[in-house]
Amino acid sequence: MADLMVFIHFVALAMGGAASIGLLVVGLTNAKVPPEHRPSVGRVALTLRTVGKTGMALLLLTGIIMATAGGVWGDASPLFWVKLVAVAALIVGIVMGIKAGDQAMKGDPEAAKRAMMIAKINLGLLAVILACAVVAFD
Repeated sequence: MADLMVFIHFVALAMGGAASIGLLVVGLTNAKVPPEHRPSVGRVALTLRTVGKTGMALLLLTGIIMATAGGVWGDASPLFWVKLVAVAALIVGIVMGIKAGDQAMKGDPEAAKRAMMIAKINLGLLAVILACAVVAFD
């Protein structure tokens, strides 16, 4: 059962990472396409957003199951707690990115800039989460 949880956790991580990078690329592309093509680009963004949300939900679910079943809570490395804080910050960033992305798709240029900045911050948070996980669970 533990191996299945780890497998699902890694697949979910790949889903979230791919969606994050994909949304950043779509955001950069959307700024350069003619207005009549933006709805098509928007549909790609919505698909990537769904993949990312599903990945995050699976990460949270499997992470909680593995931490609880493995008894990590009591004797966790300080980096584990840093990782959890970064996960919480990433969730806030995802919500902010979704809101800014929705406004950007409606043509708000300031929201588009904000969405791109949030996407970059979220990728940085993802890197922090990965680094903390590698060191904390070594």
